[in-house]
Amino acid sequence: MENSEDIAHKNRPEWYIVSDKKNGTTYFPKTIPQVRESTSTWITATTSLFLLIGAAAFCGNNIYFLFQVYSCGGLLLFLVELIFRIILLYEEYKYHYTSRYGNNSKKLLKHIFYFSPLCILLFLGFVGILFLSYTFQGYIGLNKLNDSPLVLGLTLCSILFLKKLSHLEQAPIYNSLKIEKNDGLNYGSGMAYSFFHGYLKLILPKSGREDKNLIEEIENYADSQGVTFPVAKLFILIPNSCVCHVSLKDDKFPSIEESSSLGEKIQTVAAVQNRVYKNSVYKILDNKRKERVYVCVEYATPLSTFRKGLESSGPHTAKCYNMELLISIQKLQ
Repeated sequence: MENSEDIAHKNRPEWYIVSDKKNGTTYFPKTIPQVRESTSTWITATTSLFLLIGAAAFCGNNIYFLFQVYSCGGLLLFLVELIFRIILLYEEYKYHYTSRYGNNSKKLLKHIFYFSPLCILLFLGFVGILFLSYTFQGYIGLNKLNDSPLVLGLTLCSILFLKKLSHLEQAPIYNSLKIEKNDGLNYGSGMAYSFFHGYLKLILPKSGREDKNLIEEIENYADSQGVTFPVAKLFILIPNSCVCHVSLKDDKFPSIEESSSLGEKIQTVAAVQNRVYKNSVYKILDNKRKERVYVCVEYATPLSTFRKGLESSGPHTAKCYNMELLISIQKLQ
């Protein structure tokens, strides 16, 4: 017999999120993706174990041979992975040593040759098994492989499933490569697209009304104020630290001073009526000419939001900020 709470839960609209205070449970609509469980991990581990048990059943009494095949197969996977990472090391050092690693060899090596604790334990276990087998037998009997193709096949399949569990191909370099190949599905590209389509695309050209484009705004400003702009461009600052100061005026740079902003551009965007956009102007003292020149300059504002997010997140996120920043710069270009 169903109680009233169960009936209410079943009859709720699909778009409702219901919180059951008595049971402390929150019910989400079926259309909202749920957190992935570890079911696949347990199934993979069980499959690997059963394959190994099957290999042991066909191996007979020669259990040393099974352990030797298993360990050699595991070490072969590690060897292939190590060779591939050395190839990646060559590429990263030759083309990205300065831009991505700041000429820091330690950072480069940690980025390439990171192995999870489980991988390290498995590697030591395989080496230990071979060492013990050689100690007790005096040899490693891989010459029997031709007589036991079924044992070899089951063992190698078990090792391949174990590779999935160990996350052998897990390292910062793989994360970087994966993000770059995701066709813009990363935060760095998101910042660039947001900044361009949500801001630059609105302020740089004409909006189709009486508003002027950026070049016209700069020319009008220069004429009305009687000042000089070396170039009629908007300079966008992208600091490596992602720190965006409130103003470019600073005691460390006495030659930079604030000036009035360019003319306002008003647009209705995303249901916000008559949103105001305007660009800041700074005057810089030219020491050679002993006069002030004017520039339209500002920070890439998504970086400020990104920095604040990093400050409230864990260190694992902060480690990736440089990679996201590089991707954002590439997309803006």
